[in-house]
Amino acid sequence: MNRLKAMQSFIQIADSGSLTKAALLSGGSLSAMVRSLAALEQHLGVRLLERTTRRMELTHEGRRYLSSARDVVAAADEADRRVVGLPAIHTGELVVFAPVVFGHMYIAPALTSFASHHPALRCTLDLLDREVSTDEVGADIGIHLGNSFNASVKVMELAQIRTVAVASPRYVQENGKPSHPKDLRLADCLRVSSLSARSTWHFHADGKSLTFSPQSQVQFNHSAPAVEFCASGTGIGVFASYLVMPLVRQGRLEVLLEAFEPPIQPVTLTHSRSANLPSRTRAFAQWLAMTAKAWDFGDSSKQPDRFTSGW
Repeated sequence: MNRLKAMQSFIQIADSGSLTKAALLSGGSLSAMVRSLAALEQHLGVRLLERTTRRMELTHEGRRYLSSARDVVAAADEADRRVVGLPAIHTGELVVFAPVVFGHMYIAPALTSFASHHPALRCTLDLLDREVSTDEVGADIGIHLGNSFNASVKVMELAQIRTVAVASPRYVQENGKPSHPKDLRLADCLRVSSLSARSTWHFHADGKSLTFSPQSQVQFNHSAPAVEFCASGTGIGVFASYLVMPLVRQGRLEVLLEAFEPPIQPVTLTHSRSANLPSRTRAFAQWLAMTAKAWDFGDSSKQPDRFTSGW
């Protein structure tokens, strides 16, 4: 049995959902396709497909093997193209996860652009507001905010985020600008209460941490509408800088208490623990690193010296 050819046939069967269609696509016979699948299943000692007269479905083992088979076939294709000096064609499936709002604002556009340059590649973006690892959710690449991810996985720092207090210029004109976090006790504050946003505000002064728990007439469980509400002139809010800097540049928000901001937090890319990364994973990591150079989260001088060693 030619194992590489058998893998290619299995991928065709899984993608087409039919032995007959797979045979037509490969230019071979149905009987040859059936024999190839049977030989592969016998070699592995597991059933890859559950077949009935009406439908065909991947087994649990089949789904796992399909992902690995795609990587093997893609790696073989890449090796063939390298030896004759041709650029790689990225195939298979690229799965990326990111926090919901950050992923929507920054990762989705980057992945969409990347996919448009690689039409043979299938891309999935999972938006999650909980901290997980790439292996836990079966992803190739994970995007993390802050330092709460597993430090044992390989990382690439893409950017750095400030935590900033903001208010609309109209609110500042009518109510004055606070000069110290303690002044917030007399201010109208907007509170965000969710798993991904802190209800307690954190500041720094003279090397010490200061905390403030805002009491708000209006409360949100998501940052995005709270930012818009703040921009309407209703009060002061504290947000990650990637959320508010577009509105600051538009003049709709003004940054307050800059001297008391807590330490900056990294935006980090991690990948699965696989020893041999597929070329598509390395390519998207490098694409995202280049894209991140255009991100403006408040102070370009605080952006990191990104490293791509090993990607």
